[in-house]
Amino acid sequence: MNKKLTRTLAGVMSLMFMGQVMIFGDGSAQGLLHADTIASAAEAIEGAKNKDQLAKEFEEATKDLGKVDFFDVPEAVNQNVMAYNSTEVQTEAASDFTWDGTAKSYIQYLKELSGVQDASTLTVTGKVQKGIVNGYTASDNTLIYVRIFNGNWEEIAYQKISDGGKYTVTAGGSDVYHVKFECDGYLPFYLKDFGTGAYQIGSGKSWDTVTLVPGDTTWNEENDNQWSDDVLNSSDASYVESCRNAYRGDPGFNPSMDHDGDGIVSDADWDYFYRLYEELGEDEFYDMSQSDMYQYDLDNNGVINYYDLQLKQEDASTTETELADFASVVESAREYETPAFVYNHYYTNDGKVDAEDYNEGIDKINEQIKLRDRSSNYYEYMDKDNSGIIDDFDINWFSDAQPETGSLDWDHAFKRNLTMLSDGMFPYSFNLHDTNFDLNGCALYVADCMSFTTDIPQFWSGNGATLDINGGALLIENNLVFRTASPDGWSGTTGQLMDLNNGIVMIGNCFDFGQANCYDTIEMTNNDDTLMVGGNWTYNTLTNMEGKWTAGNIWVLGPTWEVNEKSGAKAVYSSGTQVIHFGYAGGKQTVLWDNYETYINNEDGSLNTERTFNFDGGIDFIYDFTAENYWFRPWWRPYDVPDYTLYRKGWEIGDGVHIATGNYTKSFTDLSVTSPGVTSDFVRTYNSTSNEEGSFGIGWDFNIDVSKIVKPAAGYYQVVLPDGSNTTFKDNGKGGFECLNAHSTMTKSGNEYTITNAAQSQYHFNADGELDWVKDAEGNILTISSMSNNQRIVTDSTGRTYTITYNGNKEHSRIISIEDTAAGRVVTYAYNG
Repeated sequence: MNKKLTRTLAGVMSLMFMGQVMIFGDGSAQGLLHADTIASAAEAIEGAKNKDQLAKEFEEATKDLGKVDFFDVPEAVNQNVMAYNSTEVQTEAASDFTWDGTAKSYIQYLKELSGVQDASTLTVTGKVQKGIVNGYTASDNTLIYVRIFNGNWEEIAYQKISDGGKYTVTAGGSDVYHVKFECDGYLPFYLKDFGTGAYQIGSGKSWDTVTLVPGDTTWNEENDNQWSDDVLNSSDASYVESCRNAYRGDPGFNPSMDHDGDGIVSDADWDYFYRLYEELGEDEFYDMSQSDMYQYDLDNNGVINYYDLQLKQEDASTTETELADFASVVESAREYETPAFVYNHYYTNDGKVDAEDYNEGIDKINEQIKLRDRSSNYYEYMDKDNSGIIDDFDINWFSDAQPETGSLDWDHAFKRNLTMLSDGMFPYSFNLHDTNFDLNGCALYVADCMSFTTDIPQFWSGNGATLDINGGALLIENNLVFRTASPDGWSGTTGQLMDLNNGIVMIGNCFDFGQANCYDTIEMTNNDDTLMVGGNWTYNTLTNMEGKWTAGNIWVLGPTWEVNEKSGAKAVYSSGTQVIHFGYAGGKQTVLWDNYETYINNEDGSLNTERTFNFDGGIDFIYDFTAENYWFRPWWRPYDVPDYTLYRKGWEIGDGVHIATGNYTKSFTDLSVTSPGVTSDFVRTYNSTSNEEGSFGIGWDFNIDVSKIVKPAAGYYQVVLPDGSNTTFKDNGKGGFECLNAHSTMTKSGNEYTITNAAQSQYHFNADGELDWVKDAEGNILTISSMSNNQRIVTDSTGRTYTITYNGNKEHSRIISIEDTAAGRVVTYAYNG
């Protein structure tokens, strides 16, 4: 892919931004994104607000929306967006292309811009070697063929290679090509239904070497055993066994002495041979000066036989017609008085065949009688030890090469690796499975659909196949299926990877991504990464996408984007400078991020989905954000901000500087110790209106570990104190917090918070959101340790310690004892359900 294509892409993208508003949310009562928000942003831009001011307003309005961290806008995003505004590039792009808002029009433009449709040949290159059978050293010299066929399986190019040799084969003149790596004795390696372009091919762990799988034969009943049936199974070993003791034959064997063709010169055969001399009169002879039989004796040993035919077969310039004629001449050498039969009686080299040939050639004749012809069922590729006979070594080699599964076909025998070396196109569909594919900076256009799947667990360890765009452009006219085909047989977190890697993927129609229970991943970490989906996008993965989408642009241009409900909690997690663009030119766009819920937040402001949707870089709506153009689910409830102070209202059980006293519905002080300042009381309280699960069960609070900070929405903090009350704070947008329901203050240091009430008692929450100390106005302090070995240690202002022991059940944690270590007092608890 040339630099002009990359440069123009950026230019056209900049035109798409012109007149649009980058939306990062305003945190208002109507939700983070709505028509009024966009209108106000547009007015701000028209009013000459600079980008920094606008971004700051959005950022301050959307801080800390609980687990749903939408639309935080780092400065790098604004710089990234503004970088599109290159007048020079826009001018060039504008003169070339007017976008209609669809992926298909953009694909057509880039196809023409890159010239990929002009690619007219297929080239394959690399090395090829024979696989080994453990415990054996094969020494046969069977050649390997790399063949290219047209769409009708007519061979149009080939190259012969020795074991481990290099090859480069190019073919043209067809719309579809098939590539076959062929070596008798090994399963063939295919690339079927290929288009144009140049590709380096490897298998297994190698990117440039194909290793053929040993053990296959030419057993193929439907085709007279002329070539492999493309399946390795027990029939192959049986076929070799049926050839036991087959003999290679002796190069000087004279077939004219073997009239019955059994490979041995019998008395009857000898009589038939000698008859030619016997029937010649005293002055009769066959004139060899006029014979053309010399041209058939290719090894020039005075005999026309199978070995001459073999040499002819190895001549790459020989046509099929010439080879058939040659074979006919060799076969005729057994028939009386044929030119080849006569030639095989010629021993004197005096220009004629007569009785003198017998008399002077008797010594050579006697040697030839001892020789054996080639067995009809002898095949060089079976003779692995090159001994000239099919013996135990050869039979065992094929037997031990049999797959453990009992059968292995060509399509499931190879893990493939393809590296693209020049632009290309597929005029129909393009299907790859269990194949790593590196576009390597090239452009590839697929005129119909593409599938990229991982099917065979034994080929992969910890990950599936990788589609590495690597600075290239993958342009798919219709649909793309990208998934680990079946979770059966996998272990761990296996899944495929689509790595944009400074490249472009454009899908004209539907994108079927991922599979239930698998970890397929799209990675976008570079500013030039571009993914465009023109049709429905179904999305399903268990991958934690945090850190996977940090840069680049995703264009969602189809009618729906549906994130399957079985996807992981962080299956959609855009961060950094990445921007996601939404808009369907054909009407309303529906985005289903979680199929179960209509709204992200409950009426009290708490979250009703564990799914985290993160869009730090922002969302760009290509069209006006109206009910006619967009419907997102889940989304935010379209009503005024909830009263977050209502949470736990009336649940409090008193106020003061001690850790917990008083009661509400029913409280039990299980252990009390008098100490200066903060009182060391251990109190459990039951509230019949509570459905929260505490350390003593549902509805129970325990003053030591009930404290927490809840973030129900962006900019709101509900602080639960040891007495069970809720003190609510709101981010004031100036680095501080406003208390909404008490005379308290809250400060933040890093990820830690300190709350100070009206009595100047302080409550400190660590970075994990746990209350770890309480201090009164006089400086007396009570500390609470984090959980360690199922225990918390509480230390009062005198240094006295108390040990709280839990049952270790992470889902339903329960206290089983509280011990005053100084006094030796222990309170134990038992549960009946």
